Amino acid sequence: MRLWPFAPLVFSALAYSVEASAQHDFDPSGRRAGARVTGTPRGHRHGSSSPETKKKPNTEELIERYTKALLANPTSVFPLQKLTELYRTRDGNLDKQVLDFEVRASGASGDDQVNARLALAGIYLAAVRRPDAVRMLDELARSHPALAAPQLMRAALAERDGDHATARRNFEAALPLLHDASERERVTRQLMILALDMNDLGSATTRHEELVRLSGGSIFVQKELATELMTRGQYAAAEVKLREVVRATVGDNRALAPVLKDLGEALARQKKLDEALVVLERARVSATGQAGIRNEIIAILTEVYREQGKLVELVAILEKEGGLDAGRLLSLGQLLEETGQVERAIVRYREAIAVDRGNVEARVRVVHLLQTAGQLEEAIRESEALTKAAPDNAEYVFELADTWLQRGERNKALGLLQELERRAADKGDVLASIADFYERDGWAAGTLFQRKDERARFDDARTERRGAGVLLDVHLFH
Repeated sequence: MRLWPFAPLVFSALAYSVEASAQHDFDPSGRRAGARVTGTPRGHRHGSSSPETKKKPNTEELIERYTKALLANPTSVFPLQKLTELYRTRDGNLDKQVLDFEVRASGASGDDQVNARLALAGIYLAAVRRPDAVRMLDELARSHPALAAPQLMRAALAERDGDHATARRNFEAALPLLHDASERERVTRQLMILALDMNDLGSATTRHEELVRLSGGSIFVQKELATELMTRGQYAAAEVKLREVVRATVGDNRALAPVLKDLGEALARQKKLDEALVVLERARVSATGQAGIRNEIIAILTEVYREQGKLVELVAILEKEGGLDAGRLLSLGQLLEETGQVERAIVRYREAIAVDRGNVEARVRVVHLLQTAGQLEEAIRESEALTKAAPDNAEYVFELADTWLQRGERNKALGLLQELERRAADKGDVLASIADFYERDGWAAGTLFQRKDERARFDDARTERRGAGVLLDVHLFH
């Protein structure tokens, strides 16, 4: 669930530890933490043996400082976090902080009282007194109907709890009180999402129209409602909205291609496959020069053609269009592989590699196809190139070691693993994988594990992985 930007007062003080806030580069004494002091300190003359040093504020002074900061801006996260940390460090709990602010809230008047009560609501949450925080915000919303802050804070808290009705009611109450355009846009967007969560498409549409107006007709904003509907699986409603956006983007191919892609996907999800193909073909043509979106379109086209049993037709379309785009060549190779045209697939994968030497996926597929075909010499050459292209990927080293083992080259396989072990000396998960590989092939007795220090490091790696929840053989090397 998305959260309103004011929500940090309500949530961040609880979600993040006080220690995390202390790591920021702000020092309460007025200097950036860790900053080096250069030059001559103010008030100190050269030659003096005892330069004046500024006395650091004590805990009571810091509490007073951050109390003033929080009361000046009660919707700010940082002073609340720091103040809570100081009270907890001094007292061991937040009881005194709660009491202090309750006294302030009851004794103040006017704006001072409002700020004190807003701050107290955040302190109640930090002290795990949620009902009191809710009561405080509700009271403020009733007593100060022209104030947006308590409405926004209460809405964010309700949204966090999954109380869509309350969140929507408070956001709606806050919206007319906001004058900043960006704030109005954020609250309007949140109301659109809440309406969708409550299956109120009519209200969501109204809020979306407001968003489009506020954005000056942005195509991205025009597409937002349809995108939200797609993520919820409401493809028929998304189709209606996307058709409206298509009409608005005709003539602008860079904006049109992504919208057509989404419309084609919405149609495909509804099993309107013939129309989906027409729309997606139009999207593919519109996406010329846009490699990223084009690859997404081809992925959806592939699903549609596959469902119709017509992948061979898609292969013909893609081969006819030509071009040396690495993404297109990779997609074409995958389709050729899926349709059983292995030799042609290898050719396309190698073309993709020639265009992009770092195309790891194409290299992996070539290796697998060559291994399957029993062309081990070629597979080894490609595997060696793969390990050079992605030296930090242990899985590729294991694949090459497997290939050497298939040829009976046990020493070469072991050499690869020993080199990987040296490179991964500080990577416990990789060391554990190496241990697995050794154990699988019965090498525990004649390899690096002969040395006690190596055995200890691999055992430590195994223990580390086990602690992360990965199931390992507890009898390793026993």
